[in-house]
Formats: sequence, C-alpha cells, structure tokens
Amino acid sequence: MSGKVTVIRMRWWGHLLFVFPLLFLPPIGVAMGSAGIDLLNEPGGWWKGPIIIAGAGVFLFAGVLMLNLLCTFRLEIDSRSLRLVGNLWTHDISWREITRISRVHNPRGIGYHVLIEVDGSRLPRRHWHRLWLAGYQIPTPMEKHPTELAAYLKRKWREALRRQQAEASAE
Repeated sequence: MSGKVTVIRMRWWGHLLFVFPLLFLPPIGVAMGSAGIDLLNEPGGWWKGPIIIAGAGVFLFAGVLMLNLLCTFRLEIDSRSLRLVGNLWTHDISWREITRISRVHNPRGIGYHVLIEVDGSRLPRRHWHRLWLAGYQIPTPMEKHPTELAAYLKRKWREALRRQQAEASAE
C-alpha cells in the first residue's frame, strides 16, 4: 500500500448481525456432523449419513465465512489498490484488475451491498451468479451506505486509472 490510506470500517451494529448466527450455526453443524457419522453405522444409513455430513459442512463453512467478517473487517483504499481485510484472509485488489463496481441487491439479506468484479489476471473472477457468489462483495453495514460506497469506489477507480494512463503516456 502506498500514500494516504482511507479506512472504512463496519458499523458496530453490523457485527451483531454476524455474532447472532455464529451462536447457532457452528453448534448445529457439529451436531449434524456427529449425527451423520452415527447414521453411517446404522442399517440403511449409508446414503443418509453423507447427506447430513455435507449439510454439516455447509453450516460450518458459513460459520467460517462469518468469522472472517467479525470485529476487525475493514476496507482499505489507497492510490494503488483496495483491500478487503478480514480476520482470516485479505483480498488485495489492484485498480487495474477491477472490471466493474456496482451496488447490487443482497439476495441473502436485507438491502444492498457493493460488488466488485475483477478481470481474473491475479485473483479468480468468481462469476457464480446462480449461487449468489459473483465477484468480491463488501457487506452492507459499512460506515458508508452501499450507494455512497459504490459511488466513492467508482470515483477512486477512475482517478487511479487516469493516473496510471498519465504515467504510461509520460514514459
């Protein structure tokens, strides 16, 4: 990261949206996994057990995704890139590889979120529209409303591209 860094954090109440499901999802996933393993030993459980174990995996995976957004999640913006910094992993997206920034309806919750799509040069494109996982998503409860945040990121993106074109033409 270079120059001045703008940090946009999640609102305090946004963390509560992720804490509440975390109280239930992982314990349900563990209970389902245990029940699926027990079913494997019973007659006729050879097909029921794997289905329940797969469902447990989905619950545990959702819990891990929510842990990444808990407490310290923030968006860092500078002249070179934008970073989605979570607890477990970070996505560093350069301005050059972004193909689209938009405000889209949140199919898994209330309201809208900001969607960032990349060209696939460094990070995977993630175009799974049917699974509601397209692009890199910035969750709704940030310090800026999704409409304001999308407009702000588009403006920063245009400025960065203009600056990069000016540098390239100067060389």
